Amino acid sequence: MDTKILTVSSINDKGEGLAFTEGKEIFLDNALPGEKVNAVIGDPFAAGSKRCPGKVVSFLTQSEDRREPFCPYFKECGGCQLQHWSLKAQHQYKKEQIKAALISCNITADPEDFADENRPQICRYKTIRYFKNADGKIKAGFYKKRSHDLIEVDKCALEPEWFSAFLQDITALFNSFSLKAYDEITHNGLIRNVMLRDGKPQRLALICTTDLLSEDLQKSLIKLAQKHQINSLNYLVNDAKGNRILGDRSIVLFGKEYMQAELCGHLFNVRPHAFLQVNPYATLELYKKAVAWCGENKDALALDLCCGVGTMSLLLAAHFKKVIGVEIVEEAVAAAKENAQLNKYDNVSFIASDLKKVLSSLINENVKAVIADPARAGLGEANCRALNRFKGEVKLALIFCSLTALKRDLPILLKGGWKIHQIQGVDMFPHSTHVETLVLLAKK
Repeated sequence: MDTKILTVSSINDKGEGLAFTEGKEIFLDNALPGEKVNAVIGDPFAAGSKRCPGKVVSFLTQSEDRREPFCPYFKECGGCQLQHWSLKAQHQYKKEQIKAALISCNITADPEDFADENRPQICRYKTIRYFKNADGKIKAGFYKKRSHDLIEVDKCALEPEWFSAFLQDITALFNSFSLKAYDEITHNGLIRNVMLRDGKPQRLALICTTDLLSEDLQKSLIKLAQKHQINSLNYLVNDAKGNRILGDRSIVLFGKEYMQAELCGHLFNVRPHAFLQVNPYATLELYKKAVAWCGENKDALALDLCCGVGTMSLLLAAHFKKVIGVEIVEEAVAAAKENAQLNKYDNVSFIASDLKKVLSSLINENVKAVIADPARAGLGEANCRALNRFKGEVKLALIFCSLTALKRDLPILLKGGWKIHQIQGVDMFPHSTHVETLVLLAKK
């Protein structure tokens, strides 16, 4: 077995170390920047490609930032990529990724340092567990890296403990009814996945199946929900072939169709399909900074674009005469309206619509602040050009959950007269390569 000495120069978005030799780019699992390794180099990923897999045989030097992963499934599970790296090094890497994205589109700006990571390890308050058939039973777990192969996982170290306890019980219940997991190849089987949410104070469970559940199974599931203090138990039927995660409409089995979540001193009704950030600690940091940038003007309007269940809309409402939220998901808008009543705000209204259809009509001289937290695809060119029509003093807090969207949208806004005040990365998913980026802009 021939080995080659390689020096790792960086990591990619899968957490793999990258090294270069003889014009080839080598991808190495479990290797960190600066480390020197003995590695076996495999054949190219594709004919004619200069990209090749590598396998570390031994370490000649190791990074001082290397850490022992705290999860026994780390090497196989696709949920985390960076547990073997210190949080300080992770934050520096994420900051450098933001800076590289800015440089690639000719934007000269230095992102702020990440906030000191002195938070609880348990930080992922939403999970989806998938199921497979093995050894005559249903087993629950996560997908392996780069695949739809399932590894059985009894506990995730980043999730509330009741998640794993409930999932172990529900898996045992499925097996007691001799149920089968949905098979993407044969298209047979009843159980697709289970989604759990913890809203602190309340809990929600959503079971995704390929057909209606029997009455006996429903009764057993209700008892299980009561045992685990679940406030909202739902299931939905997704009988489509393929690997679509959820369906369109859920059925309430127990409790209400929503759970209540606490955030920034407010309570929010959250239904199964509604968007809510999974990490309450990072969310608090992100939202407080975005709302603080918008300031206060009791004679002016504020907009909350892609508002979800109205979280930031209500935070803005205390500082502006009126707030208008726009969201494409009707279920989320229904919840946002409830949340305004629940928190006793009468100066907030919500529009259920594709943003491109209504944004131009909302732009006027009375709007003095805008917050936008779009999906991974970003705002898009049309919406950015609409925002460029603002005249006078306006502040914009724009959240990107994708650096690809940042590289497309931010140059359009800058050409339209917006100026960058500050750029801040937020670690919404510690131990992953994902980074949220808050960009604070203003027009004068």
